[in-house]
Amino acid sequence: MELGREDVRQALRELIDAGAEALVVCLTNAIENPAHELRVQEVFLSEYPAHQLGAIPMLLSHQLSGRKGEYVRATSAIVDGFLHATMYHALSDLEQNLREHGYPRPMLIIHNSGGMAQLNSTDALQTIHSGPVAGISASDHLAAQAGLGNVVATDMGGTSFDIGLVPADGVKHYDFMPVIDRWLVSVPMIHLVTLGAGGGSIASYDRLHQSVKVGPRSAGSDPGPACYDRGGLLPTVTDADLLLGYLTPERYAGGQIKLNRQRAEFAIDEEFGDHLDLDPVEVARLIKAEVDEQMANGLAKELRIRGYLPAEFTMLAYGGNGPLHCCGIAAHLGMDKILAPPYSSVFSALGAGNMPQLHIHERSVPLILFDATNRAIFTDFGRFNAIVAELEAKGRADLQRQGLPADAVRHRLELDMRYGNQLVTMAVVASKTRLENIRDVRRGDAAVLRRLRPPVRRR
Repeated sequence: MELGREDVRQALRELIDAGAEALVVCLTNAIENPAHELRVQEVFLSEYPAHQLGAIPMLLSHQLSGRKGEYVRATSAIVDGFLHATMYHALSDLEQNLREHGYPRPMLIIHNSGGMAQLNSTDALQTIHSGPVAGISASDHLAAQAGLGNVVATDMGGTSFDIGLVPADGVKHYDFMPVIDRWLVSVPMIHLVTLGAGGGSIASYDRLHQSVKVGPRSAGSDPGPACYDRGGLLPTVTDADLLLGYLTPERYAGGQIKLNRQRAEFAIDEEFGDHLDLDPVEVARLIKAEVDEQMANGLAKELRIRGYLPAEFTMLAYGGNGPLHCCGIAAHLGMDKILAPPYSSVFSALGAGNMPQLHIHERSVPLILFDATNRAIFTDFGRFNAIVAELEAKGRADLQRQGLPADAVRHRLELDMRYGNQLVTMAVVASKTRLENIRDVRRGDAAVLRRLRPPVRRR
């Protein structure tokens, strides 16, 4: 069926007249045939040339996600649309600022897939959680360099505690349908677990259990913990750390923030003095023990649901508060190997220096490798190879557009596979990027048999 150009033109005019700041196009079958989404864009550009409305972007869902499911593809494009303008203008200003200060190289943006790319090959959705993902990359590099074996990366900052796994066998855990806030999206991201526990987490009295509660509320950086002496009145984990002697008041933040111990004591006494017959230092011990236990429980859950034991891992503790709490967390878990790297507060930034340029292109195509009813093995090798060639061409174009020579581009083919009507899908790295005979198909089935575990990615 032909797309009604006049209907599209009228709909666009209504949206522009209503003050739309970004336009998202998501059509049901765009993954199989994107012609109509592309035609909507063509009508838009003919009606509103870039020199007239260059600040209004149009995002096509099939270009953002190649996975089936129009609902998830639509939410992905909509979230990306909301973020697009803010991210694009902020990063463009940053790139221009680098140019003005004499930085000659292209600016690379960290992607939450574990790679980097230039601004013209980056969607806003790919930058969510990209900072913690850089910490996972740094952990991976350090673990390999120092022979640490299994590593669990723990990043405790001011508002959150991020957990990522770096097993010694090179398994890379991904979320293929991650949830951002409460929206399900279909952009693959390196798997992270984030807990609301950080230096700014507010401690309060739990009247129901008559005990100390920490989080999920945070004092943030403005006004910040009470000891910052910037107007904060509520006690936080940082205030407890100060009273327990983990922080030096004169040297905090390189001496730029002078911590006020009296304000920390006052805030803790105000919140707990009428409920607990303890002095502020004893309450601070309870606050630290509570937040350490919360983080330990989250870490233990993440390890055990994936079949690992905490004792088999080295805890890599970084972030502004990671080294302050790693021993307490490890004590709860029975972990006896901890590494706090130098300059742990900027450890994630270090990871960006070792991340390669990387692009992931996906396409949902249902293929039956073995038809149990007819006892037939898949033989349409031409169709399979054509799809792989199309995805490789997109990835190659991305990297060559960023200046990478053609002979430096490397591809890896990964297949999401499952048996029959089973719900569990496993990601399998294909040993060959083209199918030439039935033996290649059988090799893929054997790979699934060897991978009866939760979905993972291998680098």
